[in-house]
Amino acid sequence: MNARELLEEFAGAGIRLWREDQQLRFRAPRGAMTDHRLAALRSCKAELLATMADTAAEGPGAVWQADPEAAAEPFPLTDIQSAYLFGRNSAFDYGGVSCHLYEELEYPADLDPARLQQAWDGLVRRHGTLRTVIRPDGTQRVLPELPDTRIEFTDLRTASGDAVDEAISGVRDAMSHQVHPAGERPMYELRLTLLPERSVLHVSVDFMALDWLSMQRVLSELDRRYQQPDCDLPEVDATFRDYVLAERRLRDTEQYARDREYWWQRIDELPGAPALPLRDDHDPATAPPRFRRLTTTVHDRVWQALKARAAERGITPANAVLSAYAETIARWSGTERFCLGLPVLNRMPLHPHVDRLLGDFTSLSVLAVDFEQRANFVERARALGERVFDDLDHRLFSGVEVLREVSRRRGREAAAMLPVVFTGSIGVGGTEVSAAGRKTRPAYGISQTPQVWIDCQVGDQFGGLDMNWDVREGIFPDGMVDDMFAAFVDLLHQLAEHDEPWEDAAPQPLPAEQRDRRAAVNATEAPEPDCLLHEPLVAYAREHPDRVAVVDAAGTLTYGQWLGRAAGVAERLREAGCRPGDFVGVLIDKCRDQAVGVLGVLLAGGVYVPVDLGQPAARRDRILTGSGARFAVVTDAGTGAPPGIRAVEVAGVPPVPVAEIPAGRQVDPGELAYVMHTSGSTGVPKGVMISHHAAANTVHDINQRFGVNDSDRVLGLAALSFDLSVYDLFGPPALGATLVLPDPTRRGDPSHWAEMVAEHGVTLWNSVPAQLQMLMHYLDTEPTELADLRLALLSGDWIPLSLPDHAGRHVPAAELVSLGGATEASIWSNYHRIETVEPHWRSIPYGVPLANQRFHVLDSALRDRPDLVVGELYIAGTGLATGYLNDPERTGERFIRHPATGERLYRTGDLGRYLPTGEIEFLGRADQQIKIRGHRVELGEIESVLGDHPAVGTCVVLAAGGAAFEQALIAFVIPAQHSGEVTAGELIGWVADRLPGHMVPARVRIVDALPLTPNGKVDRKRLLESTSVPSAPPPERAEPPRPGVEQRIAELWAEVLGGRLPSRDQGFFDAGGNSLLAAQFVGQVRERIPEAAPVTFDVLLRALLDTQTVAGLGKWLESEATPAPESLAGPTSALVQLGGSGQGPVRLLVHGGTGTLAEQQALIGELAAGPPLFGLVLPAPDSAAPVGLEELAAGYAREVLAAGFDEVEIIGYCLGGPIALELARALSEANAVVRGLTIVSGHRIPHLLQDELVVDYAFARTMGADPAALGWPADEAAVGRAVAAALTGSPDALAPGAIAALAGELEPVARRFRELGQQDTAERRAELHRALADSAPGKGGSARIALMHKAFTRFIEAAAHYRPEPYAGDVTFLRPVEPAHLVPGPQEDTALFWREVCLGDVTVVDIPGDHFSCLHPQHAPRVAEAIATSALERR
Repeated sequence: MNARELLEEFAGAGIRLWREDQQLRFRAPRGAMTDHRLAALRSCKAELLATMADTAAEGPGAVWQADPEAAAEPFPLTDIQSAYLFGRNSAFDYGGVSCHLYEELEYPADLDPARLQQAWDGLVRRHGTLRTVIRPDGTQRVLPELPDTRIEFTDLRTASGDAVDEAISGVRDAMSHQVHPAGERPMYELRLTLLPERSVLHVSVDFMALDWLSMQRVLSELDRRYQQPDCDLPEVDATFRDYVLAERRLRDTEQYARDREYWWQRIDELPGAPALPLRDDHDPATAPPRFRRLTTTVHDRVWQALKARAAERGITPANAVLSAYAETIARWSGTERFCLGLPVLNRMPLHPHVDRLLGDFTSLSVLAVDFEQRANFVERARALGERVFDDLDHRLFSGVEVLREVSRRRGREAAAMLPVVFTGSIGVGGTEVSAAGRKTRPAYGISQTPQVWIDCQVGDQFGGLDMNWDVREGIFPDGMVDDMFAAFVDLLHQLAEHDEPWEDAAPQPLPAEQRDRRAAVNATEAPEPDCLLHEPLVAYAREHPDRVAVVDAAGTLTYGQWLGRAAGVAERLREAGCRPGDFVGVLIDKCRDQAVGVLGVLLAGGVYVPVDLGQPAARRDRILTGSGARFAVVTDAGTGAPPGIRAVEVAGVPPVPVAEIPAGRQVDPGELAYVMHTSGSTGVPKGVMISHHAAANTVHDINQRFGVNDSDRVLGLAALSFDLSVYDLFGPPALGATLVLPDPTRRGDPSHWAEMVAEHGVTLWNSVPAQLQMLMHYLDTEPTELADLRLALLSGDWIPLSLPDHAGRHVPAAELVSLGGATEASIWSNYHRIETVEPHWRSIPYGVPLANQRFHVLDSALRDRPDLVVGELYIAGTGLATGYLNDPERTGERFIRHPATGERLYRTGDLGRYLPTGEIEFLGRADQQIKIRGHRVELGEIESVLGDHPAVGTCVVLAAGGAAFEQALIAFVIPAQHSGEVTAGELIGWVADRLPGHMVPARVRIVDALPLTPNGKVDRKRLLESTSVPSAPPPERAEPPRPGVEQRIAELWAEVLGGRLPSRDQGFFDAGGNSLLAAQFVGQVRERIPEAAPVTFDVLLRALLDTQTVAGLGKWLESEATPAPESLAGPTSALVQLGGSGQGPVRLLVHGGTGTLAEQQALIGELAAGPPLFGLVLPAPDSAAPVGLEELAAGYAREVLAAGFDEVEIIGYCLGGPIALELARALSEANAVVRGLTIVSGHRIPHLLQDELVVDYAFARTMGADPAALGWPADEAAVGRAVAAALTGSPDALAPGAIAALAGELEPVARRFRELGQQDTAERRAELHRALADSAPGKGGSARIALMHKAFTRFIEAAAHYRPEPYAGDVTFLRPVEPAHLVPGPQEDTALFWREVCLGDVTVVDIPGDHFSCLHPQHAPRVAEAIATSALERR
């Protein structure tokens, strides 16, 4: 067989063959490269090398271009270097660290520092990489020589042990987490410590400078030169610079194109990061830049055994370890599909001397792990190995490029998919003995990588298998990663020592401590009641017929009466043809007759089917007919039953004497007792079938667990169709306790509940949390002593964290108990006694299982999840339902057998996790996860934070909006009693200070009550229906950059990224930008755009990351550097275009007191994406403005009408508020349509300000300055008191010098005003203007600030003279919640002013901040939201 024939055969078999230098490489499907083909390959090697010469033209010879003359010229960073440089910036989450290694290497005690220095200097001269400086602009450059190569050393050979330890710790603290600065010197440092018994070489190196193999070469050559300074080292006839440029040329080859296509086809399907549990207080932006190391070494004997067992199964040692790591991560991940980062030592043979070079040759591979398809470990390991080989076979398109494309397609957050990393060096490097006596293993080591949480490093260079996990601190719960590491190590030992784990689908059990704790909390075996659900009640009634059993609005019912009347109902049912096991509907509202009817059905051997009379008749009929019921018990003939169902009236049935009631059973305990219908996802109610035995187990356990006895009285609030009623009827009454039933006509009235509890001495409360909370709120207003209430059972919904404390104030003797479970598991399955509420809790714990019931948190393979890992909740035990009525398919889906244990389980569809305490935390529905702007959001966490506000009594947070990207968070709040007024803005600010931006509600609604479902749960559907969220605007056509800053940004953008000018809304990373290009772009913007010159590199980089578009960055720069936009029609026009291209009326933004829109730049940025937005500015600040605001507004109105705007919304801020009102009046009178008028912190000035110092003070505040830094008093409140005191004698005007004349406690303020007043006004103001210009270079210089000051003074005077006529339209007034005002002194109610002026409706909306800060960038989104909401509601 010749070479051509062999190539054809290989192609047919899927074998890929290629040439690397004088070596042949192949990649073959499993089993394809047979011994026969391998022998043929060897025999044809020489011919193939000659034949394949042309096909290798893309290889080394074609791309390597030595360029010694350019050796000192800058050259680009590699992909991974640029990612490291970019990622360490603190502007990124999990930044603040470099990709850095620190090691302590031990040498003999007699190490000579001078000789070591000499050897090191020789290496620096030999290797250009050791003289390379990495620069902030994304390039690197080799220096001809280094000015300083010193290895700092400390001689401690005579020091004490304590001094040695302290010194080593000091060096470790200084060097172990170094972030070597870019642009200054090479990114490494060496220090030497001489000790009595050893010498320690401390090495700190950034991996941008040297990868791991380069480090080993440096150490080897250093040791050789130390031992023999004149030794011959192999020639290095290549440079890292030439290598980097050659590698970049590979991107023009067909192989690169093939590799890129391979990844591009997979990018949309790549999963995200592992969903590992995080700390409750975890914050990506503030995670401490510190790592810790977990380390161990697997003994060489064990390692050899592991390699042998792996080889037997066709698995490489490296892949066996990688698979064990992936198995461990999957065990603790809430998702079983995730990505791992694989750094790859990727020295391509582009030159014969590449192996002798130093540098960072690392590449990154993105490994997708998919354990959803369950198989045994060996099959998963083989599949993972194949995936690794396929990925590495396409490594010319790097993992960094993959992440850039993910970011472009799916957003930056989606690209953060590699916080968990596996760095393998198994089989790489040898165990070369150090020529200088250095110990093979480092004595200490630690590494860091930005954006990485866990970096697993494994290698076998020193005998055995060394394993390190370097873990970022502040991210994971205490102890969790230690458990993971121990499980990883244990799995490797199991794989080395036994065959069984290789074949096991779940080779990694829970940690032993967790396993024991689960077994303990689920060890709930207890004697089970061998009875029918109602038999204990019947037995008690026979023994105590005269005791009161039921109390309702009509009176009392004894046990004998209850039993006798129920027996009469049973006889009537039997006479009507009802047989044991037949379904009988119960159509009776809550009263004694309902209790009689239910017991009568059970005495007849029937199965009761409760039907809520409050629901629509069609649904009632569907439940009855769908269940196959042929009978129903009703109060009287007035209660209708569907055709075909025979009704038995309870009211007229004569009782049967107790002595004559037969004692035998009609059915066995395993037969059905009731069918409870719950809502179904298809809209058809699901009938849950519960046996006597299952329900009796729960009822009996609750009675015993909480000491229920015949002295108790229980308030029966639950509707019969809600399974809490099962306990009310058959729990306490079985022991002689009295059932107290509220009047059904007052079922939702907490005052009635309080009356019943007080009047009848109720001791037991059983309801959903909202009902107890309603009672507590009533007691806030009408205190009532409920001294007998000793136990409150709460279930069916989230328990507000504030409720236990609230209840403790009104019913201090009551123990609150959280109960959970499902209707499908007989009322309840778990409980938690609420003794305290910890500050870090997001919810009240779900608790531990009840008697004969068990709870599991399982993954998709039905394996137990470790502590803190989210999984699905499964219930097991005696309480499980028989199934769903007439729905075997759904029954089979939800009631399953565990494949390993055979245990019958109910799949709840709820998410939860086990806590280290052994209790379960409930986390909501598995099918109702909320995402806001790409973030998973737990609404309960927001409710918890909001509920911590002292003025919040009850709150519910919901996600409103249909499409995923249109959802917004809406909070509904019932204020706490006697807490004072609380505003929406205040609450939004409260949450914003405590949670990330994506978790801050867009709106807060203050409500008097929350709607409830018939079962007493918060009716979230009705809440959502009560609000609306504006839909996202339709996509718009690409718009070119606007003249000015945007145009200049776009031109630089095109220079850096190449191609045409971008649209103003295209994202930088969407257009092909990456970390390196972003750094270059930011540098160019700072250098060539004047507005960006004062902005630091880091701040501008963060701005690019936050805005990403030409429009966004332009607006940001203008808000930082340009106080007012260009005029639309030249310097004489007041009307300027600000942005917006959507639908709707033109929005007009009226200037404030400076005559410009300087204060409103952040708001403009928020509004510019909506309807057309125009501003009104004073066209020439140095001209004589109209004396009256009305005349000024009339002029503006003429310009608006001349522009053709006949339908507008008007927004005015500060002194622009009165102008906006007069503009609205003028436009309305000209027959234009004013769709809305919004005033943002605007009002008139209540008195004349004749004291120019106060005017100057207000102007300085308006310009964002600190008055104290400019000579005014620091205490604003004191200035306000001084103004108020000065007005006492002249309330209509603040006379010149009035403040300076004050004495007494206001003397310090008066003295400061006197000092300022003694200065020449022109000189004082000129100094003020210069100070403002220096503190804010973007304001336009002192000359422009002087013009703004002049305009401000005139507007202050005009506003003080402003006396408006009544305005006939509506006004929305946005009122800052914090107290600072434009002018200090006595303040009138600003909202009252607008209510007096406006004849229409005045809507007051509170916004965060004070008068000056309410439009700052952090609050502008809230103001924009309020404006948009107001506009939407008007329409």
